[in-house]
Amino acid sequence: MFRNFFMPILALSVLLLQSCDKIGGGSSEVSDMLDTFEQFVEKCEKCVENDDTLAALQALGKAAEFTEKLSNLQESEEWSLAQGARFTRLLARYGQLSEKLQ
Repeated sequence: MFRNFFMPILALSVLLLQSCDKIGGGSSEVSDMLDTFEQFVEKCEKCVENDDTLAALQALGKAAEFTEKLSNLQESEEWSLAQGARFTRLLARYGQLSEKLQ
């Protein structure tokens, strides 16, 4: 069940990173998306660590919210270096969860 979270989100995230060519002061839209992504990762961690069905359902809700925010980001959104680093750290945490499921 938990494996279904990983591949679509990871694919969207890679596409987003490839389209981020504007580095500057950052934007509130990017920060909002990152907050949602972090909440999603935390829910997934709870699912994996505790085999928690309620957390899985909550993660599904966060996945939908994150995907919507991710798709609404414009390619022209300005990312700060800190936002890029935060996104990379979250992707690493997310990737570690995938390894735990195998």
